[in-house]
Amino acid sequence: MKAQRTPGNQQFNRQHPVECHQVLGADMDAGTILGFTAGYFAAVAGIFFLHLPVIILFIALLIAAGALQLLLLPFVLLIRKLRRRPQPDTDASWLLDQPKR
Repeated sequence: MKAQRTPGNQQFNRQHPVECHQVLGADMDAGTILGFTAGYFAAVAGIFFLHLPVIILFIALLIAAGALQLLLLPFVLLIRKLRRRPQPDTDASWLLDQPKR
């Protein structure tokens, strides 16, 4: 069914157009904007506090991994020192010497 174009119908009245805030029933004054802004920041803070245990656990694991690496550093250096092979003797001049008769 089509909407009728009558002078009393505000939807089709071009002399008095309907504003969005009039249809919703909310005036966007400074208090409303401040309330929405405060609600936004409250939601962000709530999400942050919900994830705070995970963030703390992640930071604690990073610190524990760094401390473990520092504790194991002497053993890593020792293993590297033990695995290093001595330089081979590359002097082959003894092959060119004449045998003594």
